[in-house]
Amino acid sequence: MSSSPSRWRQVERLFYEAPELPPDARSAYLDQNCAGDTKLRAESESLLASAEKPADFLRQSVRDAAHRMMADDRREPEFQTLTKQAFQRHNQFKAAFC
Repeated sequence: MSSSPSRWRQVERLFYEAPELPPDARSAYLDQNCAGDTKLRAESESLLASAEKPADFLRQSVRDAAHRMMADDRREPEFQTLTKQAFQRHNQFKAAFC
């Protein structure tokens, strides 16, 4: 699919407007607004389907997600420094106010 700004505006409009319709009217809406453009239709349907699925990260605790993210990036020295600083600030705040 072309990545021109006008094309993305079209996809974005379909993405935001289609869910506002009753589920049984969405197909006709996409038929009319995609006007036979199969790539536009496929991209719109793909985005709409992904938006309806719950995000995996919402199913886990914030702590679990943070540990996974840290494990993925532990090799990055900058990440280690920033993470260490964040935990130090958190602990300082906790000691002062809790």
